[in-house]
Amino acid sequence: MSQGTDNHAPARGNAHDSGLRLVFVSSVILVLTLLFFVFLIHTTMHVAEEYQATTDAMEDYISWENAGQRVRRGSDYLTEQVRLFVQTLDKDYADRYFEELDSTQSREKALEKLAGEHVRAGDHNCIHTGVDLSNALTFREIYAIRLAAEGAHLDLSEFPAKVREARLNADDRYLSPADKVRHARELVYDRKYREAKQEIFNAVTHFQEEVLARAHEAQEKSTAELGMVLARQRLSLVGLGLLGVLTFAMVILLVIRPLRLFDRCIREGRPLAPAGAREFRELAGTYNEMFALQQQQDRMLRHKAEHDPLTDLLNRSAFDGLRSLFNSEGHPVGLILIDVDRFKEVNDTHGHETGDAALRRVAGLLRTAFRADDFCIRLGGDEFAVIISDRAPGIERVIADKIAAINDILGQPEDGVPALSISVGVAFSRQGFPDSLYGDADSALYHVKESGRRGCAFFDAMSARAAQSARSQRLREPAGDTPERQARRRD
Repeated sequence: MSQGTDNHAPARGNAHDSGLRLVFVSSVILVLTLLFFVFLIHTTMHVAEEYQATTDAMEDYISWENAGQRVRRGSDYLTEQVRLFVQTLDKDYADRYFEELDSTQSREKALEKLAGEHVRAGDHNCIHTGVDLSNALTFREIYAIRLAAEGAHLDLSEFPAKVREARLNADDRYLSPADKVRHARELVYDRKYREAKQEIFNAVTHFQEEVLARAHEAQEKSTAELGMVLARQRLSLVGLGLLGVLTFAMVILLVIRPLRLFDRCIREGRPLAPAGAREFRELAGTYNEMFALQQQQDRMLRHKAEHDPLTDLLNRSAFDGLRSLFNSEGHPVGLILIDVDRFKEVNDTHGHETGDAALRRVAGLLRTAFRADDFCIRLGGDEFAVIISDRAPGIERVIADKIAAINDILGQPEDGVPALSISVGVAFSRQGFPDSLYGDADSALYHVKESGRRGCAFFDAMSARAAQSARSQRLREPAGDTPERQARRRD
């Protein structure tokens, strides 16, 4: 505000030089007096706000310190209970361990409380890292509980599901009972465990040091702000001219505020909100028209780049993008490869227009048969694919039924399209989209082709000999979707 006052002070001086009337001068003096008291009240309120900011900074520090202590105590309590259990083999300690882990959740609740407070991202990452390290350590502790429980011949059915689901590795599974108990104790006392505990301690300590420094910084900032407020109180005797105040208000409301709003809208990629002077509103309207046109063009270009023009399914480029996406996410993935049987004969006998109609018919049936969150793709020629983003129980039976239904429909000529059939190979991956998944589905598809076509085969359900034969045949062929492979599928 002081900068705005300096900018408009000459204008006020020019008004005095022009020989204003007394009533105008009186009015100006009255306004300046009123502004002085308003500004004085404002600065007084600001003093109270800075005092409150100092108090809030101290309260925030206490809250953050308590959160760090809760995370540390929660982690130490888990360590204490698991160590007591492996030493005494008393199930009560295991029960207390899982009560803290699953019910009390001191560490998680401390994070939840911090989420609603003004914690910097870096500070929050430190305490979050401490909780993540503590959570990672629970896998080792649960494994030790399982190992000790088996060694002591305790009834595992009385333990939580996390213990029952823990699987011992091959070396530990065949240890003697006494060795299992001994190894369980080593797991929660050895150097690796102590180092993990030290990492948790370091993360929490770093968080507490940072928030202490931040609280001190906030207090210093409040003190500096208070000094600036007192300086503005002294400068308030100079006063603010009515014209300067009005001009400053107009600049804020009609120029600066709209520009900041436009900047935020552009950064967020959304239309401009009409605001400010009339010229700014007209500018916003013109921009929004261009924005809408650009959005429409972007959607059209994106759709054209990712979709096959004949069938309107996703194309090979989209397939490659999905392949990279699923491989990076690491979720279970299913790949279905589909070939139209003897498609070359359809083209040669009935012409390419009928062949295109046949491909559109197959694409429509695939789109109808599979779910909206599955990805139907035309890889090229008469080769299609479907990517499934999960592997629910019984999915193999569902897929087989869908393919059988599609083949039943394709077996009936329609609108000049002769009877068709498809051969399908399916492969699943438990994690991501590895390079081998396409080859596995292709091997299953080759198995169907070799078995007479018009069917569906699953790679993990094929016999070992058939899978090995299909894989060997595929490896002998040139890499990629070669003319030889396309000819083999069409045949």
